[in-house]
Order: sequence, then structure tokens, then C-alpha cells
Amino acid sequence: MEKTPSSISEANDWFKKRYENLSPIPTFPPEEDPAIAKWGKEYFMITPTLGPFVAVAYSFGFEPSLLLLAEYPKVFVHIAELFLQRFEAYFEWAAKAGYDCGHMVESWCTADLISPETYKNWVAPLHRQSAAMIKSKGLKAELYNPGWSMPILPYFKEQGWDILRFDDQCKGQEQDIAEIRRILGPDQCLYGNMNAYSLLKGDWDDITARAQYQYEKAGKTGPFIMSNGSGVCDKTDPTIINKWINYSFTLFQDES
Repeated sequence: MEKTPSSISEANDWFKKRYENLSPIPTFPPEEDPAIAKWGKEYFMITPTLGPFVAVAYSFGFEPSLLLLAEYPKVFVHIAELFLQRFEAYFEWAAKAGYDCGHMVESWCTADLISPETYKNWVAPLHRQSAAMIKSKGLKAELYNPGWSMPILPYFKEQGWDILRFDDQCKGQEQDIAEIRRILGPDQCLYGNMNAYSLLKGDWDDITARAQYQYEKAGKTGPFIMSNGSGVCDKTDPTIINKWINYSFTLFQDES
């Protein structure tokens, strides 16, 4: 476990020692990206990095990173901004490669782990910077915030993300897509949050009811992409996934 820095100068030294000789971009030129070559003309192409908060948290571990945030929040944010500089170089490369969207996945900065005030004061500004940075490269900006997000939803409003995605549930508590839409408004594009356990169980009546609900409550009231919430469980039957996708298409086609 690495020792957390307690000053900006210590943070700079730590970051330089760890990343000075590590390039943030792939070893091949952007025009040779194999994913773009194979799928770029057919699909909306998305490429990911970590979010700035969890980049710091993964570096030091769960407890040390949260203690760093509590005791030296300016140092925590400074390290996160150093990570953003690396991510900026990557997204610039990705834009040249032909990607359409830059995706960030955050973890550990949700209301089951940190207070809404901590998110508002220290993490939300990082997320605003992240969205602006990705969009400055000519990419759409997308954020996936796994974990319990309902108490901090208002702070995502007007951060600048083109697309936001939240989990279907956290620790047994459902995150209602209708409430997410109500709080974030009709202009925010949302990914749906189909329940991962429903897909795993393959209960078709439950899956169609949930898809219909998401469509009615979020798809009819603003820009919306039918999607999973939590990651798809390993033993989920792929035929169920395909059936759900095809059913989702019918919901939108019926409206048009």
C-alpha cells in the first residue's frame, strides 16, 4: 500500500515518479486503431478511461484514499487533475483515431460512501472539468457513476455530460429512472438502467415490464438510450440479452 502525500509538492513527486515514463496513449498511431477499422463505419464508437476520483482511489486503496480526501482534499483534487492531464492526451489520440465518444467510469464517489457535501464541493468540479475536457476534443462526453447516486443527482445537472448512466440498484435499493429523469430534466440524455438480476434470471415478463417502464418514464420524456445499469452478470444467457435489445427496438419504433 502506497503512502499518501500530504502536500502538493509531495503529490507532484509521487505522480512524476509513477508516471513520468508511462505514455497515456497506445503504442500504435491513431489511424491504425483496430476497433475503428473493424466497427467504426457501422457503430457509435466509445472509448473509456477511469474517472479522476477513482483514478486516485485505485492508486492508494479505498481507506487511504478516502482519508486523503477528508484530511487533505486539495491534495486529492490536485492528484485527480494530474490524472486528467493524462486522460486528456488519451482522448485527443482517440479523437484522431475516429472515436465518437469519450467514456469515464467513476466508483467510490457515491452517497453510500461519501457525503453529498463532499461530492458537491470536491468531486463535482472534477466531473465538470472532465466533461469539458472530453468535449474539447470533439467527442461526446459520457459518465457512468456506479453506486448509490440518488442523493447527489442534482449536482450532476449542468455538469456538461452528453450522456449519464447510473446503476439499477445499490445494496438492494432501486434507483428509479423516472426520478432520475425528473431531477436531471428533459434535456439530459440518459442511459437506461435495466436490472442486472432480471436479465440473469431471464424472467421475460419482468424484463419487458421494466423496459416498458424505462421507455415510458425516461424515453418519452427526453433523449434516452436503453441500456443495462450494473454490469451484466457472467452467467446471463446471451439470447436473453439479444431478445431484450430487439424488444427495446420495438418500443421506439412503435412511437415513430
